[in-house]
Amino acid sequence: MLREELIKRQVSGLPADRALDKAFDRWQQLMNETVSLLGQLGFDSIYHKSLSLAHRQLPAMGLDHLGKADQSTLSELRAALAKQTSADGCEVILTLLLNFTAVLAILIGDSLTERLLQAAWGEEPPDSNNSEQGND
Repeated sequence: MLREELIKRQVSGLPADRALDKAFDRWQQLMNETVSLLGQLGFDSIYHKSLSLAHRQLPAMGLDHLGKADQSTLSELRAALAKQTSADGCEVILTLLLNFTAVLAILIGDSLTERLLQAAWGEEPPDSNNSEQGND
């Protein structure tokens, strides 16, 4: 899926010394675009669902305290990730972004979700000649 490719391209391969900061910046950019479309409550609902899913997928990462209270914020996520290695933090960010956009796509569709990602991250739509036909 284009959505997964966009996310992996933004998070994977970041320089180790700034990987977590850059990955977290991607969250901020996505949050801004999502809030403009769905409002803060819409973003918060999807974010908390993403945290819950990530905790089940990555139980060793210590995310269990995040997402249980409605006040759990991105700053709390950043503080939690700062205690982890850069690689582990990026894995959490990647998992959260994949979960978040999967839930978002259920709500608004793949096409609009992909356009939202492209707007958030300044990505150009792929050339139709280079894109894969028949994605999931």
